[in-house]
Formats: sequence, C-alpha cells, structure tokens
Amino acid sequence: MVYKDGKGGPSYIKRFYVTGVTRDKMYDLTNGSANSDVLYFSENPNGEAEVISVLLRQAGSIKKLKWDIDFADVLIKGRASKGNIVTKYPVKRIELKEKGVSTLKPRKIWFDDVVRRLNVDGRGELLGEFRGEDRLLVVTQKGYVKTFLPEMTTHFDEDMIVLEKWIPNKPLSSIYYEGEKDRYYIKRFLVENENKDELFISEHPKSVLEIVSTDWRPVFEIEFSKPRGKDQKPNQTIDVEDFIAVKGIKALGNQVTADKIKNVDALEPLEYSSPEVPEEKESKVIDGNSEEGQTDSDAQVSKSNDDTDKEGDSNSQATLFLKPIILKKFFQEFKSFAIKGNLIDIAVGVIIGAAFNNVVNVLVKKILMPPLSLLTEGVNLHEKKYVLRQATEVSAEVAIGYGELVEVLIDFVIVAFTIFVVVKGFNRFKTKAQDPKNKNVETPREIELLSNLEKLMQEQNELLKKK
Repeated sequence: MVYKDGKGGPSYIKRFYVTGVTRDKMYDLTNGSANSDVLYFSENPNGEAEVISVLLRQAGSIKKLKWDIDFADVLIKGRASKGNIVTKYPVKRIELKEKGVSTLKPRKIWFDDVVRRLNVDGRGELLGEFRGEDRLLVVTQKGYVKTFLPEMTTHFDEDMIVLEKWIPNKPLSSIYYEGEKDRYYIKRFLVENENKDELFISEHPKSVLEIVSTDWRPVFEIEFSKPRGKDQKPNQTIDVEDFIAVKGIKALGNQVTADKIKNVDALEPLEYSSPEVPEEKESKVIDGNSEEGQTDSDAQVSKSNDDTDKEGDSNSQATLFLKPIILKKFFQEFKSFAIKGNLIDIAVGVIIGAAFNNVVNVLVKKILMPPLSLLTEGVNLHEKKYVLRQATEVSAEVAIGYGELVEVLIDFVIVAFTIFVVVKGFNRFKTKAQDPKNKNVETPREIELLSNLEKLMQEQNELLKKK
C-alpha cells in the first residue's frame, strides 16, 4: 500500500502480512496521524509484487513529476511498520503499470472433495504447487473447459470431471457424440482463452461428452455395442497423438465411427519425454598432423575436398584466436594515442576550457552587466519575466523568464567573440611559423625539411634545363 501521513505530510510505501484478525476490530494501517489517506492498496494472497506509476502535482521547482516503483524492491514487514518514504510532495494519483508475479515460494493447494473447496491445510487431494501466475484447469461433463486463478472461496460444480494445475502448452484430448451428425468424433485442442467458460463439443442438445484426457499421449479403447442379430465388433484402440493433430477448440475433430459405442476407457498413456535442448559442443583446436581429430566422414571424402577442409580448419583456429589479437591491437592503439600527446592535449584543453569559463562569467557579471544595468536604470535582467498566472497557496507561479534568455544570449556573444579572436590570432601565428623565410618565429622541423627538399628539387630542375 501507499498512504499519505496526515494532512500535507509525506507519502509512504509498505508491504506487510496479516497472520490473523479479530472480528469487528478496526486496524490502522497508516502511521496513526490524523487525516491520513490511502493512495494505493492491493491484497495479494501469494505475495505478488506489482509495478506502479506515481504522478505528482505541479508545485514549486519539481522537475520529475512521474516515476515507477516496483513493490518487489520493498521488504515485507509487519502491519504496524511505518514503511519507506515515497515523496514529500503532494501526489496527484497512482496508477497500476504492470501486474506482478509472486515473490514468495510456491504454495501447495489441496482440493477437499467433501466440501468441494480448495485449501492450504493439507485436506483432500494435492493439486500441486502454485505461484502467483499459475492457474487451475476445470472440465465439466457438459463439455465446458475453464482456467482461473486458485482462490480459497471458489466453489466447484457437481458435474466437474477434471481439476488439476493448468499447463498452457499441454493439449486436451476428448471423444464426444455429435448429435446433429449422429457420429462420434475425437479432437485435441489447447485452451485459448483464460478465465472464460468455453464449450469444446458441438452446441447440439443431443451432443454428449464420452471421455476427456489431459495426458500428453493418451490411448483410448472403444467398446462397441452388439447389434441385434450380428456379431459384436471387436474393441478399437486409438493412439490419439497418431490419430489427430492439435487443432482449435471450436474444431469438429476427426470422425471415429458411425457405430454405436457402449463404453470408452482410457488406457495407460504412452511415455512422454519433454524435448531436450541440445548442448553446445566445445570448440577444439586440432593439430593438422594428428589423426585423433578425424571422423569417419572425414575419411570418406575425396582428396579434392581435403584442401578445403584444411582451409576451414585454419579459419576455425584463426577465429579462436581472434579475440586476443583484437585486444592486443586495442592496447597498442591506446599506447600510441597516449604517447603521441593526444590524451595530454585533451586534458589541457579541458582545464583551459574550465578556466576560460570562469573568465567569461566574471567578464559578463562584473564588467559588462553593471554598465548595462545603469543604462536600464538598475533593472536586473535575471528577474525580468512575464507572469502568466500568479502564485497561490495550491499552485506555483507560471511565468516566462525572458530576462534569463537575454543574459544567456549575452554570454554566447561574448564567448563566440573571444573564441574568434583567439583562433584568429593562433592562425596568424601559425601562418608565420609555416613561412621558412620568416626568421622571427621558430619554424617546425617538418616544414624546414619540406622547404629544404623543395630547394633541392629546384636546383635539380635548373641543372636539367642547362644540360
């Protein structure tokens, strides 16, 4: 739950358990302050932890008006605990963003056939261990199927023939009599809609469900009625998985027989093993001179394919050692980057930029702004704004602060002009330094070498012209 502690107080979030209550006794779930208000509350029988969105009212200088909270991050404590603070600002509303799953261990649920109710006290038949998202599967003799969350207050009908823990990808198999066509059909289907009664046999009033099974690979034995004046037809055994594929819940199914059926029994189901995920084989570097790594298929290939296989082996080995090579190359590049001085240049640039920012701030606030304030009769531009709505006790003031925009534009113009002057002077000095004939400025070594090379080429050209 999330609650507001008193009038205008902060909001708190808490998770707690209730082990027992006294009839007709009121329990205070808040901190006990007057005018406390519950902002969000939910009860979860299996410790489900949902995700909620908290929305605040616009007030003052609040920047973040919405964020999400996961109840799974909140510890479960006693009912009288105060909880953790959510915010000290007024909450507009709280919305449920995502339903949670159980954060507790799965609980065992039993079904008591005497009172036809569920319980967690070990009475009756054990249905299994259930988490918050697990459901029960119920099938009735009338041909209806339904899945729902297990609740201790649920009462089950007398015509219920199947009650078990639902596995979503496990098909149901059934044989039923279709009243309109006067024939027997078999079908396999999956439950498509949760928490909804669905009829999986035809809607004809004479349609009757003969048998239903929730086994993975069921086997049915059909016993036929003896016709008058004829021999009885031998029993028929049906492997349901081989007889029909899984179809939709509204499908008619495959016809079994047009003869009258006396009885249908479920035999021992076939063995079912869940599909195993293939294990990834470890890569091995095999020596080309070793015969241990060869397989039978390698021995059977022709000599023309041997060169291709060897090339593939070398590629595999190169792939195995690709990561160390990449890492080595990466460190070499970083070493050259640091030694060449790029890293130092960046550090010097950052330090000078920070110092230059302080110079600009002083220049704007202490040098330029005072004369501008005199021209504007002492008006502080920072405080200039256009008020759209005056502040009240409930809401904050809404205004357009154009004065701050003017100050920022002045800062921008000063910074841009200063950088222009600095860059212009640097380019002028750089141009003088690149001129070998200019003796007042030291010329870089690379430019001197290029200049000497140019002189030699000119002399060679003159000699060639004379010859």
